[in-house]
Amino acid sequence: MDSTKHTCLKLQIPQPIFIKGTWFPSHFHLSVTDGLNAWTCNASEEEVKDRSCNWDQPVSEYIDMSERYLGFQQPGSVYGFTDAGGGFKRLSWTFEKEGTKLEWRWKFKPAENSKKTTAEILDFLMDANIRLSEEVVMKTKSNEKLKAAAEKSLEQSEKFQNEKAEFETKIYSKFLGVLNSKKAKLRELRDRLSSDHVKSRDDEQESSENTETYDGDSEDEEDVDDGLHGNWDQQTAFTPCYYSTPFITITIYIIRFEKLNTTDHLSDHLSDSSYFLGWEEYEKNPYHPINNPTGMILMGLAENQISFDLLESWLHDNPNSASFTAQSSFSFKEIALFQDYHGLPASKNALADFMSEIRENKVSFNPNNLVLNIC
Repeated sequence: MDSTKHTCLKLQIPQPIFIKGTWFPSHFHLSVTDGLNAWTCNASEEEVKDRSCNWDQPVSEYIDMSERYLGFQQPGSVYGFTDAGGGFKRLSWTFEKEGTKLEWRWKFKPAENSKKTTAEILDFLMDANIRLSEEVVMKTKSNEKLKAAAEKSLEQSEKFQNEKAEFETKIYSKFLGVLNSKKAKLRELRDRLSSDHVKSRDDEQESSENTETYDGDSEDEEDVDDGLHGNWDQQTAFTPCYYSTPFITITIYIIRFEKLNTTDHLSDHLSDSSYFLGWEEYEKNPYHPINNPTGMILMGLAENQISFDLLESWLHDNPNSASFTAQSSFSFKEIALFQDYHGLPASKNALADFMSEIRENKVSFNPNNLVLNIC
């Protein structure tokens, strides 16, 4: 591999001169011309080694520094090309090393053939100029290609930007249409729910209007009093009202009772009252979420039988906590559910004994004269 390098430097000191250098790994050749005369300096390996030792530098470092200063004029360095006597010339330049200003100097002798040396320097400059021109042309073409590619990329970028804006506009219009349709459906559902609510309220109001109310004189008051002790011949109407939501439809039967002027009497347990009539209709068509979703839901019962199994099992395991024993003559349901409107006999007996006890048994109470009622 050829490691030879070539440089050419133009100096204005004060007349212009051209310095051509040929650099080898351990020595170098220099030639100088001012256009009329030429000088040469062929530094041998021994001379280069001695100079580098004087400056405590390796040979390679010394040659690299010389190539750098004679390849390009370094700012801050003072160049000189002066007479050395006998037709010889001395080339020098200054540089700093570790804060000390030093001077590089080499002696040149007149060239054996000045024209040939000058022609070699000019040929080198011409070849370098041609190479630089070719390189400039190549760089120019490359720049033009890059410019064309950049313009094409810019055009594609603008095209993509326009397509993106068009796509976003279409997507936004479609989304706006979907959003408006969803809003319309929500409004429709809201209006439907409102109309169903109004319809159910109107039906309820109609049912209440259809129920006869008492507003009369003293004779009517006697009729009302008789009705309380007599029997009601009631005409029962079950009016279904539908409440719809997006998830479930609930049918509530509104039971209407219309009083007729009769002379029948109420039974002792009010078995024909509105409560028991509603219970009988509920037992005919009970609601079940799977088997009978359109059945009736009983809303007039105040008894809660949901947790009977849990309460009975707990009371069975803990009888002493509520004074229940295995020998008790009644079950928990008999106490929890008040089916007898006069009160359970066991409760009345216990209450009569308690009232006599707190009065030190000076007074006795008849359980049959007690009536217990819980609302």
